[in-house]
Amino acid sequence: MHWELSKEELIGEGMNEKEAEWEVMERFGSEREIGCQLQQSIFPYRKELMLTLSVASFFLSVCTCFCCLLRRKYMLAGSFYLCLFIHCSLLSL
Repeated sequence: MHWELSKEELIGEGMNEKEAEWEVMERFGSEREIGCQLQQSIFPYRKELMLTLSVASFFLSVCTCFCCLLRRKYMLAGSFYLCLFIHCSLLSL
């Protein structure tokens, strides 16, 4: 709707239809910028949600692994794998 109104306004100022279309597209901005703004308006807390889910998933994985190691009494042999798991998990963040 806004695009059409802007185009009609420019045509009324003396531009032909093609020039008016190009001018309106330039005024709106780049596709990437518009996409980022739309994403932010639809999902305003997306980054915070993804960070929270990542941290919660990491702690759940560490706790689960640690509980398994304790339950099986492989603390000494399993501590190497626990440290390796934690290191790999931190690298993936």
